[in-house]
Amino acid sequence: MLAAPLKSHTDHVYFNQTKRLKVLKGAAIYGANGAGKSNIVKAIYFLRDTILAGSIPPEISQYKYKLDETISGEPTIFDIEYEWNKKFY
Repeated sequence: MLAAPLKSHTDHVYFNQTKRLKVLKGAAIYGANGAGKSNIVKAIYFLRDTILAGSIPPEISQYKYKLDETISGEPTIFDIEYEWNKKFY
């Protein structure tokens, strides 16, 4: 997770000299019961598995957004950036 442009708590931030990026050393997801914390983690695992498989499983089109019928047919978008072995993905 990229760090905010703050000057305090610099010991909590890893600075990548080459990329000129400040990245947090840790992050947390918190919220009330039933707020969707586990679903965030499941979405990240789904994204990882989809990337490793190289394609989206065909059964995924069965799952629609249930809270608002007007957007139930809209695509879901994941946007995650990470660095691994000095490469950004």
